[in-house]
Amino acid sequence: MESTISSKYASTPTREGRNFVKITRLFVDLLRDVLWETLTKRILPEDLPDKVRINKQKLEEHGGMRENQYRRIRRPGGGVVSNVDCDITLLYNLLRHLPMEQKKIQPPY
Repeated sequence: MESTISSKYASTPTREGRNFVKITRLFVDLLRDVLWETLTKRILPEDLPDKVRINKQKLEEHGGMRENQYRRIRRPGGGVVSNVDCDITLLYNLLRHLPMEQKKIQPPY
């Protein structure tokens, strides 16, 4: 998942360039984890392929879901989807466009 921006700075021998790459990777990884946690609080990972299949047309029309993203979720060989299978764009679109059951969140106290 190397982008052209981070690869440009990764080859930069300056300290600032290396720090930029580290902070960018940290931000991307943290954001993906937060989006994944939010999604799995609303939909169980094992139920995600069925939800996506049922709502595929809506996701394509409104969320711009691409076929390669759909294949990551569909998992033809079976198995449970994990956060490694999803990029930030896919997670955001799933959160935004999939109908979710609102679960009552219990306060921690």
